[in-house]
Amino acid sequence: MEAHIAELQAWRRDCETVNINVDQRLEELNKLLAEQITNLKKDNEAVREDFASNQVFHKGVKSELSAYKVSFDSDITRILSKDGINHETRGGGKR
Repeated sequence: MEAHIAELQAWRRDCETVNINVDQRLEELNKLLAEQITNLKKDNEAVREDFASNQVFHKGVKSELSAYKVSFDSDITRILSKDGINHETRGGGKR
């Protein structure tokens, strides 16, 4: 913002030296800045919406991964349990 103020002040000095309507030029620059601010606000809102959407997506993926982990842990437990039963039935037994 300070850079914009400095630019406006520089324009004012330049305009005064060549006898141009300073107020008109400042008004034009003010409108330009207002447009830029409006565009930045729109861009910011779009970024916020993308971020919120990504958070929802991330939660969904995290939930799916959690479900896969539970299923995987269950499969491992079942396999190890079967392996233990097979080992005992083959005469391995517990030592």
